[in-house]
Amino acid sequence: MEEVFSYGDGPFFIFGLLFSFLFWCSEKFFQERFRIAAFRLISLLMAASLIGLIILIWNLDIVADFLLSL
Repeated sequence: MEEVFSYGDGPFFIFGLLFSFLFWCSEKFFQERFRIAAFRLISLLMAASLIGLIILIWNLDIVADFLLSL
């Protein structure tokens, strides 16, 4: 299954490693019939957290002003 997530040496190499690790976790911890659903759910949660992190960094000045006002 390593061929699915191999992206060579380009910028998507890190994402390939991340999703191959997530696939390994879903194989290791879930039964056969729940494996693909678990991989998709974990991948969706990881993507949502990365998008949230990007939005947080994008608006870092607004977040810093809010934290300083506390």
